Amino acid sequence: MKFVGFKMIFIIALSLMRSFVNSEETSDFKLHTNFKPVSYELNVTTHLEDKFMFEGVVCIRMTCVGATDTIVLHSTSLNIDTKSVVVANCGENVIPVNSVSFDTDKELMQVKSTVNFKPCDEYLLTIPFTGNLTDDLVGYYRSSYVDKESNQTRWLAITYFEPMGARRAFPCFDEPEYKATFKIKLSHKKGLTSISNMKLMNQINW
Repeated sequence: MKFVGFKMIFIIALSLMRSFVNSEETSDFKLHTNFKPVSYELNVTTHLEDKFMFEGVVCIRMTCVGATDTIVLHSTSLNIDTKSVVVANCGENVIPVNSVSFDTDKELMQVKSTVNFKPCDEYLLTIPFTGNLTDDLVGYYRSSYVDKESNQTRWLAITYFEPMGARRAFPCFDEPEYKATFKIKLSHKKGLTSISNMKLMNQINW
């Protein structure tokens, strides 16, 4: 297993080569939320040829911009254990979660607390998730090509997030105005190569 870490803007890819996709998906639903993301820490483990799936955890640091008891963000086509969703203040004191619900039509995830969040305060939202590497050409998906020398099929896992595909890869505030910094860790089997649009920060083999 190999771990690689990137500090980057928004795109991750696990592949044996680069791929460019001209697929686009649009949505008529605009996010209405009282939070703005500050930064993301995203850990993703990809199971490519054996399972065609991925698993991960995202920790979102965000600022409350209006009194509310509910965090609303984007998520679709992901499996989320609602009992494992954690909200905390920046002192890392856990805030009780009352419920976690999903609006599949609008591709939204709603995390309702037992208390009101305070405007101008920062909070941490941690969400574990899993997903399938489909061939939909959007989000985090799989593709393949035939190696000319060996005549074997080679598999790739690729991201395509524009304009609204990131929500298929991990829960997030998936609209252009919600800009934030990212710190991303990718784990995968030996023999695969991770390609990023930003500088590699660290790499560990185990």
